Amino acid sequence: MWEGVCAVSVTPEEVRNQITEFLLQLRKAPAAHYKAELKREGAQLAFQRAYDGAFLTAEGNIEERKALARSAAYALQWELSLAEAEFNWIKLKTRQLEQSVMASQSLLRSIQAEGA
Repeated sequence: MWEGVCAVSVTPEEVRNQITEFLLQLRKAPAAHYKAELKREGAQLAFQRAYDGAFLTAEGNIEERKALARSAAYALQWELSLAEAEFNWIKLKTRQLEQSVMASQSLLRSIQAEGA
């Protein structure tokens, strides 16, 4: 049933090279994660500062003041959303790389077991 589905054959050396490439990319993950987390935290503080300042100077009832503060801080809230998306993308990419390493290691063991 599955014969011919994976017609591409790979050598143990190709799989090892792929694992090495994944590991090289994973070495960059902590620094990228740290940088993105700092960016996210900075964006959160900037948004909160702008929101709080606008809320304190706005007039009207509480709901009106909240709406005015949200409106005044909208651009910073968008920057925060972008920073959070980047942070989450880096976390997802790291998990994908880790899974790729594990899958490649399994593939390598399978190839070696078949005697290729």
